[in-house]
Amino acid sequence: MNDNTRFDPKFIAAFAVGLSLAGLAYMAAITFLPIPKDNIRFADTILGFIIGTVVAAPIGFFFGSSSSSRAKDQAISDMMPAPPATSPDTPTPSDSR
Repeated sequence: MNDNTRFDPKFIAAFAVGLSLAGLAYMAAITFLPIPKDNIRFADTILGFIIGTVVAAPIGFFFGSSSSSRAKDQAISDMMPAPPATSPDTPTPSDSR
């Protein structure tokens, strides 16, 4: 995903929309359609999975994490030393062949 092709962002967005629509369709079906008594526990388990992952993952991916997580990331990057500056005249290991 490091290459900047036009396919990647569109695919990710379409995949997230597809997953969200499938999750919402399941939630609507389990809410409004009758479920056999033997399958209620399975339906509840699947509903919990869908709410916990399929709905929450795209929201977390597209809207980012919490402010405390961003503050943690900023604190870590502030503590990291800056990479040493190299001048154009400094030979690199690949130049010594």
